[in-house]
Amino acid sequence: MKIGLLTIHHAYNFGAALQAYATYDTLKNMGYDVEFIDYDNDTFRAERNLFLPNSSVGNVVRNARSLFSIKQCKKRAERYEEFYGLSKKSEKTWMNNGDFSNATYDVILVGSDQTFCLYLTGKPDEMRPFFLEYAGNIKRISYASSMGEKTAALNASDDCWMVEQFQRFSSLLVRDEKTANYIENLIGTRPNVVLDPTLLLTKEQWSELESSEKIQGDYIAFYTVLSSPWVVEYVEQLSKKLGMKVIALHARTRFEMNASYHFAGDCGPREFLSAIKHAKYVVTTSFHATAFSIIFQKQFVSLVLGEGNRISSLLDSLALSSRAIREKEREDMERLMDTIPYENVSGRLASLRTYSLSALQDSLKQVGQAL
Repeated sequence: MKIGLLTIHHAYNFGAALQAYATYDTLKNMGYDVEFIDYDNDTFRAERNLFLPNSSVGNVVRNARSLFSIKQCKKRAERYEEFYGLSKKSEKTWMNNGDFSNATYDVILVGSDQTFCLYLTGKPDEMRPFFLEYAGNIKRISYASSMGEKTAALNASDDCWMVEQFQRFSSLLVRDEKTANYIENLIGTRPNVVLDPTLLLTKEQWSELESSEKIQGDYIAFYTVLSSPWVVEYVEQLSKKLGMKVIALHARTRFEMNASYHFAGDCGPREFLSAIKHAKYVVTTSFHATAFSIIFQKQFVSLVLGEGNRISSLLDSLALSSRAIREKEREDMERLMDTIPYENVSGRLASLRTYSLSALQDSLKQVGQAL
């Protein structure tokens, strides 16, 4: 059975890169013939560029930041491209084209990540391909897809369109409770919630991919995609409390112009794995940095911006909800000093991993029997 894997597979983002690899590796280890469907669009491609058109204040700020750290940015891009070369992708590129009906796959598997977030890029037409409207007679499966944080942007017309698409799927497995609830309200059937694919691989499997470069000394690894003044303040306070330097694994945000920590802006996926694995403490606003903190059994705190439903869903499933902090709780730092009882977490994670792998395998077997 030949599987086309449709996900956000070529982004300069740690979570996107690592979840894509994990899904690909899991399917290969199950014995399937799998490759990434090389779907791309204008927004995805632009995000990989060092410089963007100066069409907004945000773009101007990003361009200035890239110019200031041009060597790091180029090195980062090289490291991402090297990492993406580890996996097989289709010879054809579907650029701004979601018609997969003539593709030579038995199954198209969508997911994980925010592949069901219709407004992820702000342009729904760029995300519609992930719903497989035009896949002909190819079987459709979703694994750990998420609707993300932008469900409030959806309207009645979007809902009607999604109902039609979801009903074509042979199996719908999603990543978080909010996505499961939304889809259940649409189609009357509740999808099963499974682990993000990064959590399907063990600490030992991820360690084989980490960079040989190590950050010297004790440090706090800090990674954020979004930020705010209170996040920066929290990280600075934690640094002082623990007496450790902060290594930021992201480009400097507009809130961090005066931050005292070091920015490792040339990190690729391998360097990210190494930085998380060897940190004494991890602070993040990111779902995937939270996931890798758990995989590597680190002391960590997840700072919640916005709804934070993906992080909350993961932490709740592992009885780790106390590791999440919102702005109104930011002074409550003492409880984050407690050592995480990973002997309990490991058992829960192992059970969820077994369940998720079984759910994926069962979905593929059922589809295979129908071919």
